[in-house]
Amino acid sequence: MIDARTTLARYCLNLGYYADAGDAVAPVVDLCHALNYRKRLPAIYVALANHIVFAERYDEARWAEAFRYYEEAARLAREERDYLSLWNAYVNLGGIAYSSICEFNRGESCLKEILAMSETAGNAQGTVVAKSILSGFIYVLSGRIDDAMRESHEALQIAITADDPWMKSFGYTHYGVSCFFKGLFGEAEECLKKGLSCGQRCDHAAGIRLVSRTLGDVQTEMGRYGEAQSSYDMGLAIAQPVPEWFHWAELSKYAARISGRLGPITLDLRRDLVESKVKANQGSSAQLIGKIYLHIDDEHMDEAETWIRKAIDADERNRMPWHLAKDYALYAEFFQKKGDIPEAKEQLTKAIDLFRECGADGWVKKYEEELAQL
Repeated sequence: MIDARTTLARYCLNLGYYADAGDAVAPVVDLCHALNYRKRLPAIYVALANHIVFAERYDEARWAEAFRYYEEAARLAREERDYLSLWNAYVNLGGIAYSSICEFNRGESCLKEILAMSETAGNAQGTVVAKSILSGFIYVLSGRIDDAMRESHEALQIAITADDPWMKSFGYTHYGVSCFFKGLFGEAEECLKKGLSCGQRCDHAAGIRLVSRTLGDVQTEMGRYGEAQSSYDMGLAIAQPVPEWFHWAELSKYAARISGRLGPITLDLRRDLVESKVKANQGSSAQLIGKIYLHIDDEHMDEAETWIRKAIDADERNRMPWHLAKDYALYAEFFQKKGDIPEAKEQLTKAIDLFRECGADGWVKKYEEELAQL
């Protein structure tokens, strides 16, 4: 029974059904300890940690418990030579947990270890996933866009050669994410839609969530707000939503709907506009709230500036330069709306300089054109 439930949990984790994975192992945790069945404890700990991180609302004490689960899973997996559980522990500890608290160097170290393991073993699946997550959760968030492009492109080429839909879901999706952060909107959209098609073929819920959010962001930047709404809704409709992701996607949907003047919204500004507690999402959520206040009408300029400043402070503190550049670009829009063109130019110049440092060439071009028109 323990073996069957841990195997089921692994399948669920591979597809992004984190609540199911936790539920699969929960009934055998005590039994596994009572029997001292160390062989399966690493897989159980990974499933329990992922349930905390993905399927529960953020709680600092619970996240600390999740880190302990990941670390204990990795320790036991080494002792038991359970390399699959070691791989799962490190891909989640490095790619998700450490990146969420902006410990990008530690996350990169974990992912490079399992990447080396996968390449040495000739494991194409492990290589594709490690490269994809290294790209999307370490390099993108820390503003190393050229590194993200390289790793995700290599992952995509391996996935295409293998012709496996699950691997191609990772490859196309994360290369599409990298293209968006590079500022290549057309190429990003094309790859994300291919990633979506592959993800739907194998019911890869985690991939579909990421595609829907990023595709919505691409379409928003291209001014196609109605399509963006549909993309966000696609991810929000997935069963077993990830609470943190759900909140983030809803903010994105509200922002796109307001920016596109797509009709009335059912939004309680004080109740619904809440900053994320997850470190890596604090700046993005504050930026989206600032954008909503900026675009909803002309009566909330003070609130808009407050939240934009919160976004800037968070992304500076958390060392997320690409996101900080987006904050400054929104601040420029704020000053432009106030009629303070010199200040708008100053903020936009800050954004351009940061995008250039990140290697986000398309965004540099976009905002240089806007600066020239001010």
